[in-house]
Amino acid sequence: MTTSFRHLLTPAIWLLFTLSLPLRSLAADDVQATLKTYFFDAARAGHIPMLTEFVQAGYNLNVQDAKGYTALILAAYHGHGDAVELLLSAGADACAEDARGNTALLGAIFKGEIRIARRLMDMPCNPDQRNAAGQTAAMYAALFGRLELLDALQRFDANAGASFSTFASQRIRGAMIDELRTRDWLPRSVRRNARAVDQCVHRLEQKLGRPAEEREIANEMGMDLEQYRQLLTDTNNGLLLPYEEMVAERGEPEAGSGSPPSPFAALVAGEQREQLTAAIETLPEREKLLLALYYQEELNLKEIGAVLGVTESRVCQLHSQAVSRLRAKLVAQDA
Repeated sequence: MTTSFRHLLTPAIWLLFTLSLPLRSLAADDVQATLKTYFFDAARAGHIPMLTEFVQAGYNLNVQDAKGYTALILAAYHGHGDAVELLLSAGADACAEDARGNTALLGAIFKGEIRIARRLMDMPCNPDQRNAAGQTAAMYAALFGRLELLDALQRFDANAGASFSTFASQRIRGAMIDELRTRDWLPRSVRRNARAVDQCVHRLEQKLGRPAEEREIANEMGMDLEQYRQLLTDTNNGLLLPYEEMVAERGEPEAGSGSPPSPFAALVAGEQREQLTAAIETLPEREKLLLALYYQEELNLKEIGAVLGVTESRVCQLHSQAVSRLRAKLVAQDA
């Protein structure tokens, strides 16, 4: 890399360059193109440390890609509220449009990111601004079923002295929670108890300095062992998700249709994999074996039960307990 561009890069961004780019002198256009790739990847992933590096380096936050997307539009579309807040506070243009005339607000509404949409509504942009299809934010909300947000947009009076967030937050939040509850196949009590198990496991393992045993968890939760195991069985039923639904929800590409991940995406995936691997290593041996048989060897519950010498229902309970331990550890790492 030419020395004239070295001073533009903070250590974290410079490290990515030295690890992923050929050891040769790069032209100015190559440097800017690679920086832009990392910048947009960070926005899509909502990677706050990397976005912070770009902000501190004085990078142009309103730079656009071939489709006219800005980092703020990408962060809003992918539901990264913290990234949206960081970019806005650093001076990103909330009113910028992509090639189709869509703003970050329209993208947030399209994806149902109501909290992000509320934040963007407080920015000094024209709420009646239309995209190439002639749609405004209110029309977008109606088109994609965000009736709660549409009603708030129609009723909001900017001259009343209150911000849009204050006006709409409680109503929209309540409507979203009600809608999620109608789509949940598990009773609220099971969801509540699953969270209680996660918190209990984390609390006990912090106290004991080792994986907590079933009876210890049950005692801490104020229930007998059979009640605790039944809770694990109920919770495990909520962990099942068809692969087809994961593809539809997350947009995971079909085999052979994707392109190799960018260096930044590979870096983030590697960090997540390392955290998960480290968390699995702390599990009791039987739970580590169960996860290996289920996810690596792809044995069914009956086959795993034969290996472990337990029933299928017991395998379900152990699987739920292992997932709860992992969830508690990963949440604690992110805290």
